[in-house]
Amino acid sequence: MIEVTRSVFAKKKLARAKKVCCEFWGVDPETVFDKNRERKIMNAKHSIRYMLSLGNNLTLAQIGGLTNCDHSNVVHSKNTFLNMVDVDGDFAAMNRAILGSEKVSEREAL
Repeated sequence: MIEVTRSVFAKKKLARAKKVCCEFWGVDPETVFDKNRERKIMNAKHSIRYMLSLGNNLTLAQIGGLTNCDHSNVVHSKNTFLNMVDVDGDFAAMNRAILGSEKVSEREAL
């Protein structure tokens, strides 16, 4: 895996994403990036990686470095999340929560 420097901005964005997504899926934020493949943990991982990918602030490699994977896992997570939004009500609700959270963070940056 590529070693990526973790900026203060990236760490704050990860903390916000973990808070929103882990709370929604009922997952412990401290263990969300362990090698566990339980469904609710995978849903949280996909959601966090999708949330981090919004905007053009972080590269796929940076997101992978933050979330203990490589860039191809980030692409897979984004695609999985977007596909599930169309067919699963929980993912659609998560998407609304993410988009609402992103608007809040943009206002806080001003």
